[in-house]
Amino acid sequence: YQMGSYLGPIDDLFSTIGAFVPKLLAAGFTFFIGYIVAKVAKNATTATLEAMQVDNLVAKTGVTTATGSKGSLAKALGTLVFVLIIVPIAIIALSILEINEVTVPLSNMLDGFVGFIPELVAAAIVLAVSIFIGRFVSNFLQDFLPSLGFDSSVNEVMMLDDGEGLKTSPSKAAGYVAFLIILVIGVSAAVNILGNESLSEAFGAVQEFGGQLL
Repeated sequence: YQMGSYLGPIDDLFSTIGAFVPKLLAAGFTFFIGYIVAKVAKNATTATLEAMQVDNLVAKTGVTTATGSKGSLAKALGTLVFVLIIVPIAIIALSILEINEVTVPLSNMLDGFVGFIPELVAAAIVLAVSIFIGRFVSNFLQDFLPSLGFDSSVNEVMMLDDGEGLKTSPSKAAGYVAFLIILVIGVSAAVNILGNESLSEAFGAVQEFGGQLL
């Protein structure tokens, strides 16, 4: 009887391990299958977009040059598809383990991440569009203003040229300022989409100060 009382905790330990192993195997198998599906979906998405020459089409529109992007849009979208599939699978795999102290916080974190992806994508699109517009306006001003005599007029009024030539012409400076203004507005809009109040207030202050400075 006394030996049985001593061996009781050991029996409980092995019983707990024996009950947990099937859950661990089921969770691992679920995640493995989900990973394969996500990998296949990623490769299929990337291959399809590359066959459609999405990167070349985007480059021809001038978006790649305007935004300064050097990556592949097809691969980026393929990675996004992979994440959108693997994260829910990971949540399901964690729930199978039934370790609430670990699975509940991790599941909540992953749920929050999945819910944040649409906002993150929207903010990235807004920021990319603002960079595209900013660079377009900047290049337009740098090409258009000199034809109006802007550089010579500013030089005559403010006597900027000391005879050795300006390192940066007034038209280029105006283009840079226009790009910076549009970029700040775009970043502010992207931050508002993300819902970060502290950053929104910070960029709001930057916009206000920029208006006063102008």
